[in-house]
Amino acid sequence: MPFINRFTTTVPGAVTFTGNTLGLSPTSPAPGNIFGTLAVFTTVNTALQVPGFPAGTTDEWQLNSSSAILNLPAGSSVLYAELVWAGTFRTDTEDVLPFLNDNITFTTPAGTFSVTPDPATAQQGSVGNQFYYARSANVTNLVSAGGAGTYTTGAVPAARTSADPTISRSAGWTLEVVYQNASLPLRNLSVYAGQEIIDASSPPVDATISGFATPATGAVTGRVLVTAQEGDSNIVGDQLRFGPNANATVALFGPRNPANNFFQSQICNDSGNLDTSGTFGDLNQPLGVALAVRRQGWDITNVDASSSLVNSQTSATVRFVTNGDGYAAAGFGVQIDATGPIINPVKSVNRTVAGVGDILTYTITVPNTGTGSAENVVLRDSIPNGTTFVAGSVTVGGVTQPNANPSNGINLGTIPNNTQRIVTFQVRIISFPNPNPILNRAMVSYQFRPFVGSPPITSTSSSNTVQTTVNQATISMQKSVDLQTATLNDVLTYTVNITNNGNVTASNVIFVDSIPAGTTFVANSVTVNGVARPGANPASSINLGSINASQTTVVRFQVRVTSNPLVNPIPNRASATFTFTPVPGQQPVSGQATSNTVVTTINIADITTRKTVDRAFATVNDVLTYTVTIQNTGNVLATNVIFQDPIPIGTTFIANSVTVDGVSQPGVNPATGFTVANISPGGSRTVTFQVRVTSTPSGGTIANRGNVSANFVVIPNQPPITINRQTNTVVTQVNTGGLNVIKEVNTTQAAVGDTLTYTIAVQNTGNVPLTNVFFQDAISSAVSFVANSVTINGVQQSGLNPNTGFSLPNIPAAQTVVVTFDVVIVQNPENEDILNQANVTASFQVNPNEPPVTINVPSNVVNTTVQSGNFEVVKAVNTDVATVGDILVYTIEVINAGSVPATNVFFQDSIPQGTLFIENSVVVNACFTRRGRSRTWIPIK
Repeated sequence: MPFINRFTTTVPGAVTFTGNTLGLSPTSPAPGNIFGTLAVFTTVNTALQVPGFPAGTTDEWQLNSSSAILNLPAGSSVLYAELVWAGTFRTDTEDVLPFLNDNITFTTPAGTFSVTPDPATAQQGSVGNQFYYARSANVTNLVSAGGAGTYTTGAVPAARTSADPTISRSAGWTLEVVYQNASLPLRNLSVYAGQEIIDASSPPVDATISGFATPATGAVTGRVLVTAQEGDSNIVGDQLRFGPNANATVALFGPRNPANNFFQSQICNDSGNLDTSGTFGDLNQPLGVALAVRRQGWDITNVDASSSLVNSQTSATVRFVTNGDGYAAAGFGVQIDATGPIINPVKSVNRTVAGVGDILTYTITVPNTGTGSAENVVLRDSIPNGTTFVAGSVTVGGVTQPNANPSNGINLGTIPNNTQRIVTFQVRIISFPNPNPILNRAMVSYQFRPFVGSPPITSTSSSNTVQTTVNQATISMQKSVDLQTATLNDVLTYTVNITNNGNVTASNVIFVDSIPAGTTFVANSVTVNGVARPGANPASSINLGSINASQTTVVRFQVRVTSNPLVNPIPNRASATFTFTPVPGQQPVSGQATSNTVVTTINIADITTRKTVDRAFATVNDVLTYTVTIQNTGNVLATNVIFQDPIPIGTTFIANSVTVDGVSQPGVNPATGFTVANISPGGSRTVTFQVRVTSTPSGGTIANRGNVSANFVVIPNQPPITINRQTNTVVTQVNTGGLNVIKEVNTTQAAVGDTLTYTIAVQNTGNVPLTNVFFQDAISSAVSFVANSVTINGVQQSGLNPNTGFSLPNIPAAQTVVVTFDVVIVQNPENEDILNQANVTASFQVNPNEPPVTINVPSNVVNTTVQSGNFEVVKAVNTDVATVGDILVYTIEVINAGSVPATNVFFQDSIPQGTLFIENSVVVNACFTRRGRSRTWIPIK
């Protein structure tokens, strides 16, 4: 049955076969067959072992397995992979035919998979008593994902035992891989699967393969890859012949595949040499000799077939020849080198060392050293990182190409064989590149027709890589601060890591860092790499000297927070200037760097208070209203705000007069303090309360100030701090016009005709002068004012009369004006007492901007008793009509109508004619008197 073409392509790349046997030869020779058969299966499970054989052997085909290594050049990509497995399926003692289409296990570097055979390539057959089968499957996806590495195939059905020593047994597997690799030549690559059985005594077997192609002209170079089962190293006569037709086949051979004994159970690599890397790779049959316990019954090889290839060939005859060695081929591969142009660009650059700003000139020579023309040649060259293309700098063959740009591609047309094109262009270095040095190579794409009548093949080739080292001191500055949150008087420590990320030394490095607003520099706090720099100040620059490539200099300094900054959080960043020499012997270049910006939030805990009073001047009994504004001038919330204000001496607090923000606060008293609601940053609370002036304080002024405390959380997750503030002092001048009028009289007892002198002291008991003082004293009707008797402070005042009143001079504070005047008692007063009281009216100025206050104060009352003697005698008789002998009773009432006691009072009454005094009839106040006689004075007690 013919081989089936599974894949054909023309790319730069190759075909590789790898695989392994699944059996070892016997420990002792079989009659007539020596060691040319499988005796045990191999397994990668070294815990299994058949007695007499090495570890990693088994009698069960279900447990068989072996490994091989797939080698792929770096940069390869798998285009196709066919897994082929085959073996003996029947002997006189075993038959595994029912299992031939079962899945086998296939382990790749990416995992273990179950592979189902493809019916399109499934074949089995026999010649004589030899029964062989072959199966395969497309495993491209699995191998592409696995890449180069170890592959293992197992659970391959095969018959192991036979009672007939002439029946050979075999089993194995091969992985046929087509891969692309740009470093390899352009090739026509084909792989096949199927089976051709060759009996030991049969004539040659021819198989035709097609689908490949050879070049139309020139020498043809190619290789053939083949895999087969049951080749024996000790039986000669088997050949693999290959040619364009049955009449022109050539015997192929290789290092392990002699022309007259091609199939010898040899597992070879891509060069045709023994591959010892797989399972039991150290147990191999030597050429021409069969030994015990060796890899047996499977061939993989790769041999040169150039002598059997001709131009414009698209098919071939594969002839399998034997002379006593039966075998079965299971897979085939053809790899043919294409001929055509050979393009290997050569690139150079004018500078190997440069600096930023320099211009690099690239020159690319594109030669065609092949056998045909390269058509549609396009050169592409990516502009390197850190550079920019110099427009208009492209030349081709010395001719300027003003609109050409290598990154877009430069069309070089057709380059015949044995000719070349020279391209130049320029770039300018604009920044320190990453990576450094600048690496650059050109890519050239072109087309050619490798075979007559074939479509154009596009190929690419790359130039060598040229490099230019850009020397630059690149300074990076990484800044940090130890506190993200701070408050007044906290110290911030700034750390700046200054790293030279370039490749040359940065010299004369000058560090500058402005001190943030709201802070002050802490003198002598600068350190450079841990060494103090006394006197250094970052605001005025610090010379750090030189920083070598890849080294870091650490600068630290401190500032103290002194005020609430206008910009909050406080931002800060550092900068540096430096020089470096990019190219030795040239002038140094200046550079500069700036750090990142670090910020610290300044949380200010502060309150301000402002106190006012509604009266700058007051007097006794006035009400003063105090207003205190508490403002949060910080930037965090003020909590637990407590207001306290002692009540001034000379005043009393007016209960329930407190308000906070206009809202009455009944029951609170500023003297004992009370809590005010929280105050947001920038916010305020207004507290008012009232007092009444009850007396004139010492000094005449009422001074008052309050106290406010508040809590602030300045640093998150730390306890709050307490701020105490006293308000300003407000003063009220208490102006009291105190008036006291004291009156005296020179005597408390007098008689009609006596003169009384009144003295009145008008006292200013206040603290401001009394003005408009008016004195008045109403005189009793029992007396008469003595004209011109008025004196003021001892000075006689003519014409003044207290009855009508008169003005007194202004009386300074704490001074007294004394007024006197005289009166004469002209008659007894009613009720005998002369009562007298003066009255004084005066004004005083409480507030200079307001009208004066008028007060009226009476004096005390003085009394003078007028002493006068006056009797009233009332006489009565007991009857108006009497006769002789009647007794007349006279009753006389003696009344003291005067104002003083009557002393030495005697009573006398003449006895009327015609009557006779009755002895002892006198009664005084109901008391008899024996002395009483008529016409005799009787003392009255």
